[in-house]
This record gives sequence, structure tokens and C-alpha cells, in this order.
Amino acid sequence: MAGSMGSLDRNLALSLHSGSGLLVEGEEVKWINSKDYKPTKHVYVLVSDGDDVFMAVYNGDYWYNDGCAVYVTHWMELPELPK
Repeated sequence: MAGSMGSLDRNLALSLHSGSGLLVEGEEVKWINSKDYKPTKHVYVLVSDGDDVFMAVYNGDYWYNDGCAVYVTHWMELPELPK
């Protein structure tokens, strides 16, 4: 269900699904269950619907990708840009 705005490289998506998190500068960033905790409103984050990994934004009520409501099971903040 990933839209063009937030689609990730297929290899990155597969590597994220194979483990519990993402390694960023030597520190593992873990997936957060969307039922347990929500991100800051109106900020893009990395999400999964259980099948795909893509970017989405939470508006306080619903998750959106490319203006369409999406189902999200887990999310994590985007890493910092490289220096």
C-alpha cells in the first residue's frame, strides 16, 4: 500500500522487516507499536502495515500517505540526515 511519496527501496524494506529495528550510527532504533504510542502530530515517520515499509504522517486521528488514509501497525522516527 506504499504510495509514491513515501516508498522505500525494496532492499531497505526487507532488511527492516527481517529485524526488530534499524541501526543508526551504531544504535538500534526499535519499532514502536502504533497501539501503544503515537508520534508527534503532522510529522512524517517510517511506518509498517505488516507487509510494507513506507513514510506516513499521523494527524491525531488517522495515518496518511500521499493524502490517503493507511493502516499502520508500527512506526519509528526517521533518522537524522547524514553529515
